[in-house]
Amino acid sequence: MKGFKLITCLLSLFFIFFCPFAKAWEAHALLTLVALQNMKELKNLPDVPAETLESFVQKEQSGLGKILNDNEKWSIQHINAYAPLPKSFEFDVLKTQNIPLKTAFMESIRINPTLDLPLFIQNLPGFRHHFNNTLSKSAIRLPELINVTSLRVLNPTLEKVNPEDKLSPLEIISSSADEPDYGMDINLWSTDNTWFGKQYGFGKQLWGNPKVFFTGQTQFHMGFFYESSFLYKLSPSLNHFYPEYRIHLYLTLSKFAFQTGHPYWGYRFLGWALHYVQDLTQPYHSTLAPNVKGRKIVGIDLLKLIFIKSPAQHLIQIESNSHFSLENYEYFKLAAAIEKPNENKDIIQALSNSSIDSSYPQYNDNYPRKIVAQESHAKANLIDETIHLAFPSNYITDPNYMFYQTDPNINMVKITEALHNPALKDLDNELLGILGSIGAHTRNVVRYGLSK
Repeated sequence: MKGFKLITCLLSLFFIFFCPFAKAWEAHALLTLVALQNMKELKNLPDVPAETLESFVQKEQSGLGKILNDNEKWSIQHINAYAPLPKSFEFDVLKTQNIPLKTAFMESIRINPTLDLPLFIQNLPGFRHHFNNTLSKSAIRLPELINVTSLRVLNPTLEKVNPEDKLSPLEIISSSADEPDYGMDINLWSTDNTWFGKQYGFGKQLWGNPKVFFTGQTQFHMGFFYESSFLYKLSPSLNHFYPEYRIHLYLTLSKFAFQTGHPYWGYRFLGWALHYVQDLTQPYHSTLAPNVKGRKIVGIDLLKLIFIKSPAQHLIQIESNSHFSLENYEYFKLAAAIEKPNENKDIIQALSNSSIDSSYPQYNDNYPRKIVAQESHAKANLIDETIHLAFPSNYITDPNYMFYQTDPNINMVKITEALHNPALKDLDNELLGILGSIGAHTRNVVRYGLSK
């Protein structure tokens, strides 16, 4: 029994450093824009006036407490190992204290309360530059995120929006789909050096490297729901992943905002929910280590007992490089398709093809886990194999190569286009399949969000 506990402890420590990255698709805004731009349910909806979060919370404070309490009950009943909200952070409790209502709301949904959450849009392709009032990235993101090379911000220019400025539902949803990567889920753990992290009740950070602050969002943006029972037994921390919590919370708030006459926040909360659903379509966010058996992970970890660390470090770097290279390749493929749609029709068609939407069931509370994550996990081994065949090995399997750090400006599309590697066609086909799924899941979530 002591030996089993030792292995469990070592494995948990290994996972802390094995899964250091929580970044998923580059530019959720662009993925969302293309997926929704021809969606008939959105096309004829009117522009709506922007509204500050302060205004929304002030006007609906009497109903928010019940909605959030109902969401808390759902989370306790449906999410494995859920960390309940401390009573002191219930919205109805916080709003009686001497703090701004906006802050009380942010604390009650347990996001980073130091963010300002201003009114904004991204300067998205196909939309006019509305207000000619550029918003700095530090106004909407945690300042510490701006210059992190592995979290490069590849998004369009941000624009400041004023209350009552009219915006289309499409640009609100698309712009806000990026927002959960701006720091909302960072510094929330008791091991973080923040007062709110110590009090929010999530406990210690179990995944990601606690010394690298931006990895704190890992447990909200990933979900390894289909790993073997063997790994779950050895590492119960696999239960502590909360994308379903965020998705359900933001969809609940979105529906409440629509029902109470706040369409801007209905669309913005909907964009937040989409982010986590789209994250789960990333095979490396639903699968711990594609093509690596659980027993091999344990074996590599046990080598640390005799101070042989290189196999673990090698595996970590290969997984990180594979993860990032897929996202990089996807981003530059998508950017090229948006810039020259006539030359890259397959990317646009895959994302916007609504004919496959009905091949999935209508959205329900089980959809993120039972449909999105399960499908993504099923694709993980093949996409991992294809990446290793399609990309030059020095970018993937060289343990001394650190993606985005060795070369912060790397562009895998440019690197591979001159190689004429036949495996690239297989990778492109796999990527089109993933993009098709992203588009369908995005539209199915939006249909649910807009339903009465």
